[in-house]
Amino acid sequence: MEQEWLALSYDDSQAIFEFFDEVDRVLAEALLTVDLSEAERADWEGRLWQWEQEMGGYTHQPPYSVALEAAQRGWDFEPVQRAMDGDITHADLWEGDPPWYAENFVRARLNVLERQDRIEEYLNLAEASDLVDDYVATLVEEGRIDEAIEYGRRNLYSPDEALTLAKALRDHD
Repeated sequence: MEQEWLALSYDDSQAIFEFFDEVDRVLAEALLTVDLSEAERADWEGRLWQWEQEMGGYTHQPPYSVALEAAQRGWDFEPVQRAMDGDITHADLWEGDPPWYAENFVRARLNVLERQDRIEEYLNLAEASDLVDDYVATLVEEGRIDEAIEYGRRNLYSPDEALTLAKALRDHD
């Protein structure tokens, strides 16, 4: 059974990349959902490093980057805590340049917050991360139509962003 997944990479290389991306996302969300002890987080970090070493040569980017970030940081990172609490001014969620997987990691956090019905924290993190589509769509889903429209007037500059808000409003009558 060892490395049977390699057969996929020769027939459909894009499928194997998508597979690893999906596993990475799901694993990150699982790690963010449970309350891990420091020892458990260290154990997961070790496992993920090992898996990355074993499979890294078969993917276009290092596999398990999002899950590894979840194991290393969890929810403890102070700038993320401040952002979720509503302090979104000058939010530096990465202490410098964000890594290539930054949006995927933020989306993993947002998915967990949404499942846990932590909507205000979701909105604060989405806004701090400049994930405008997620922010306005969630405002509309929560019935905060006036707030979504006002946000759109002040912050949506591209046609794509405006279209996202318009679609969300249409989908929710």
